Amino acid sequence: MTVARCSAVVLSPHFDDAVLSCPGWILGRSRAGEGPVVAVPFSSPGEAADEATLGGYERAKRGAGLAVTSLGATLRTGGLVDAPLRGRSFRSLAGQLCREAERDVVLQVRRWLAEVLDELEPRELMAPLGVGHHVDHRITHQAALDLVAERPGLQLTFFEERPAAFVEQAVWLRLTQVGRVGCSADVGAIPPAVRSQRFFQSFFGASATRQQIRPGDHAPIVVHLLEAFVRGLQEPAAAARSSRESWSLDILTEWLPALDALVAESRGFVGSPLHIQWATLEYARRLGFPGHYVERSWHL
Repeated sequence: MTVARCSAVVLSPHFDDAVLSCPGWILGRSRAGEGPVVAVPFSSPGEAADEATLGGYERAKRGAGLAVTSLGATLRTGGLVDAPLRGRSFRSLAGQLCREAERDVVLQVRRWLAEVLDELEPRELMAPLGVGHHVDHRITHQAALDLVAERPGLQLTFFEERPAAFVEQAVWLRLTQVGRVGCSADVGAIPPAVRSQRFFQSFFGASATRQQIRPGDHAPIVVHLLEAFVRGLQEPAAAARSSRESWSLDILTEWLPALDALVAESRGFVGSPLHIQWATLEYARRLGFPGHYVERSWHL
C-alpha cells in the first residue's frame, strides 16, 4: 500500500484504542481501497524509561502493528510519551482529572498530526471523543478539532473509546463537557437527579475503572464529574449528531486476529477477547442492535 492511496486516518491516542474502539470503521475503509492509516501519537515510554518498560513498549508496538495490519491498515507512530510516564501527576486517574495537560505536549501532538495530515491529505479523520478521563485522549481530541478547522475539506468524525463507552451514560456526560447534547431521547427523558445517580453507580461499578482508581482518588474524581455534569445541565448546548453502523456476528471473527495480536497488557484493561465480545454485543443490545456488532460515531 502506498502513501498516495490513503484517504482515511484514525487518530488513536495509544496503540490499542483504535483496534478496540473502531475496528469496523477501519475494515470498511480498507475494503473500499482507501488505505487507512492508524496514527498513534503517544507511543514512547520516554528516554528515562528502564529496560523492562522499554521492552514492554516494543512488544506493544509490534502487537499493534500486527493488529492494525490484520484490519488492512498501516501504523504510524508519533513517539510522544504516554501520560503516566510524563510525570508523577499523571500516574493515577485523579492526577489526570485534576491537572491541566502540559501546553508543550498539546503543541507537540498538534504539530505531529499536522505533518501527518499534510503528507497523506486524507478525506476523513476519525478521532477520539474523549470518553472517560484519560488526558491523552482529551489532547488528541482537541488537536483534531483545531487542525480540521484549518482544513475545511477534511471530514472529522469522533469514535467512542472502549471500554469507557461501555459504561452507561459515560458518552452522554462527555457530550455535556464539550457543550453538546446527544440525540438520544432516552437520556433526555430521565430526571436530572436519577440521571446523575445512574451515571455514578455505573461508572464506579465498572471493573476497568476500579483498576485505575487508587486509595484517596475518589473524592476529586466525584467532584470533577459532578461539576461537569451540573454545568452540562445548566448551560445551553448544541446538538451532536450520531451515526451507527452495525454488522453481523462475522465481524467478531474478523476482529479476533487483531485482538489476539495486542499484547496482554493492552487488552488486560478490558478483559479477554471473549469478554470483549460479550461487552460489545451487550453494548449493541443497548443501542437497539441485538445479536449484532455496532459502532457509534459522533459529529460535533
